[in-house]
Amino acid sequence: MKIVLFHTSYSQVKFNTYIDKILEPQLKSLSYTDDQLTIDIIVHNNSHKFTETDVVESVNGDRLKGMKYIDSVSVIHTDKNIGYFWGAQEAISDNFGRLHGADFVIHLNSNVFITNIRRVIEYLFENINSKSAFFINEFMRKKNNERGFKTQFTIFRPVMNFYKNYNNDAFKRTLVPRPIPEHMIKAMCLANNYEYTIIPTEFIPCSCDSIRGVGPVDKISVVYNISYYHPDPASFLRDPNQQKRVFKDNIYGVVDHMVDLVNQVHAGR
Repeated sequence: MKIVLFHTSYSQVKFNTYIDKILEPQLKSLSYTDDQLTIDIIVHNNSHKFTETDVVESVNGDRLKGMKYIDSVSVIHTDKNIGYFWGAQEAISDNFGRLHGADFVIHLNSNVFITNIRRVIEYLFENINSKSAFFINEFMRKKNNERGFKTQFTIFRPVMNFYKNYNNDAFKRTLVPRPIPEHMIKAMCLANNYEYTIIPTEFIPCSCDSIRGVGPVDKISVVYNISYYHPDPASFLRDPNQQKRVFKDNIYGVVDHMVDLVNQVHAGR
């Protein structure tokens, strides 16, 4: 199985320095053969505030290339940026050719980190023969019964460029109830008869201020863990003591702010 980890960023370049620190101990613990698993890493930045040298130096490329299972590391810097809402979709679309040959692409915003990659990889092996093109968290907004796909952590098969209409205003006007990326991907799946799967709640991102192997992280720029912590996080929302106990048992990250996240989920934001 070949996986591409596609990291996109704008202003949070310093978060790139966490990638190797978080990945290395996790990859060392896996027992797949090189024939069973390979990983490509793409780190993309589209900010005019940084130079290509700034971005390249923020990624410990040599260390990443020497890690178990890592096949290639690419660092891309450009000042081509359509803007806040669609910048990540632009990055993936413009570099879609780099994704050919992958079984799965995992897109991560710069402040999203997988802190239990073992479980993510197990899940992908479980779904290697699935017909689904996207594996996503659902975006919900109760105000107008709005549903779409969350975009900060998505898994997809590169069977077609689902992001190609990021700059197509005519297409975006067809998205209801709002022309946002959360609705574009879902509309592209439906229009092209591709199935999608809502991923288990164990992969819901949760905010934290400390990551094992990295230490404290900037609370202003929230970092997320994609980690196995509870099969149903909402079930213990009303019990803070239970919440702290479950999160302390999570060996990959120290999570302190789940209440706010789950409140947002319940509020439909």
